[in-house]
Amino acid sequence: MFELPEELMPAVVVTLLALIGILAIVITIVPKWNLTSFRPKWKHPDSEVRKAAIKELANQTRLAEIAKHDRDEGVRQIAVQMLTDQAILAEIARHDSAREVRWSAVARLTDQVVLADIAQHDSTSRARNVAAARLTDQAILAHIASHDSERYVRRTAAERLADDHPRKGALLGNASDVESMTDQAQLAELVRTCCDQNACEAAVKKLTDQATLASIAKHDSDTDVRVAAVERLTDEEALAEVANHDGERAVRMAAAQRLTDQSTLAEIAKHDSDSYVGAAAVGRLTDQVALADVSRHASEPSVREAAVKRVADQATLAEIARHDKSYYVREAAQGGLTDPELLAELAKTPDCPAGAEARTWDAQLLPAIEKITDQAVLAEVARTHGKGKVGAAAISKITDQALLLAIVRATNPILGARNLAIMQLDDDVRADIAKNEPDDNVRSTAVWYLQNRVLLAEIARTDRSADVRNCAISRLIDPVALAEIAKTDKDAKVRKRAFWQLGCMICHTRLRLLPQAPGSGQGLSLMSGDELTQRITERMAAAYTCQACGFLICHACAPTHVCIGCGGRVFELVR
Repeated sequence: MFELPEELMPAVVVTLLALIGILAIVITIVPKWNLTSFRPKWKHPDSEVRKAAIKELANQTRLAEIAKHDRDEGVRQIAVQMLTDQAILAEIARHDSAREVRWSAVARLTDQVVLADIAQHDSTSRARNVAAARLTDQAILAHIASHDSERYVRRTAAERLADDHPRKGALLGNASDVESMTDQAQLAELVRTCCDQNACEAAVKKLTDQATLASIAKHDSDTDVRVAAVERLTDEEALAEVANHDGERAVRMAAAQRLTDQSTLAEIAKHDSDSYVGAAAVGRLTDQVALADVSRHASEPSVREAAVKRVADQATLAEIARHDKSYYVREAAQGGLTDPELLAELAKTPDCPAGAEARTWDAQLLPAIEKITDQAVLAEVARTHGKGKVGAAAISKITDQALLLAIVRATNPILGARNLAIMQLDDDVRADIAKNEPDDNVRSTAVWYLQNRVLLAEIARTDRSADVRNCAISRLIDPVALAEIAKTDKDAKVRKRAFWQLGCMICHTRLRLLPQAPGSGQGLSLMSGDELTQRITERMAAAYTCQACGFLICHACAPTHVCIGCGGRVFELVR
């Protein structure tokens, strides 16, 4: 028996494994090649490839197979458009699951018996219309022109009638023919049988019989004719039925705009799936109870909004302003509120309704704050919404110093609210806080807005907190005090800050003493702090004076563009 040398065994094993791998790949790929590369293109898995292949086929048997059995309706439709076999076309026209395929088959039919059957009995008006357009039998065409449920199908059939057919003129009709008609029965018959929409509308506008108008409004196939009938209706029951059940928005809207029954209008406003119809119903409502009901329960937010704008009851408006999920509905309700107590209650509500966005809740409350004048209410709103725009708006309207102090000295203060309250305080009250408040942060804020220059110098020298002293130094313009602090303060950072501030003042003095060329040193323009920021950024300004006090400053000394001399915010550019 042949035996391999032991040293060749690894190479043999590797070779066998490689062969097994190649065999596995072949077994996997070859069947796929057989399904795609070697099958006819009209059987390709990709429907677009099949469509392109079918256009080159001439074999009717194969086309019939594709037209009946392909899973893609677009492929079947292309195959149908190339078929000539009337029996196959008739079968497809009657039984295919896709309407577009059936209509394409009808358009290829020439068999008058099959066409007559489809033109009279198919469930889709499009198929009946296509079949009628290919019919030649005058009796069947006349029957379709008189009895089909769709006016456009009747018109197609009437137009296929011979010119000398005795009924062709009456069936096609003309709006001018209606002008001389007065007989109600004749007008009603014209609407029932005439294929011309304009003539039918003209006839409807001359009808007065409510039963006839109701029948047309409920059953005519043309939307515009039904609308014309509704606009002549006064029967509440018929109008309610049309408003509740017609499939077209325009017809339901026309009916809603004619109704007067408040309960019916309220039900339409609450439940119609189209907001335009609901809004039309709201426009006819006058009953406040019904309007309140709609404003709470209508399914469409825009309908609730339309109803809310017509509600007068303040309690209802307050309830909706607090609880509706839609910002626009809440805003409309809040806009109608004038009762001070209800406005206060709304403004003090901390949380937005479930499902609503917090930012829209704040935006809604801001106009409510504008209507409130009661200082205690504003203070409570400030405590409730202290860290947001609502709290800031409330604080900006508070003038009562005791209430502002209460916000400043609250046990668990909101930083933003406290700072805003300090800004609103009178300067003498701020001075007391700057000297005596135990909290360093509160004293710093008071110092920053303090206008009393003497007290600023005192605080800069004596306050126990280095941070507060630094804050006071940044507002100081007294060179003697700054020099003293720069030499004697026990905190190195405070001494450094005072030295830096003093250096800036020396820089200002030098700028003032610089010799000036003719015309230089004059005010070039007046600008706000924001405008000045842009000029500085663009390297267009180096020094500027405060318009209020004349103090000369530079960008480095006043990066926030608030004058360190007087707090002014309008500057004159110097150089």
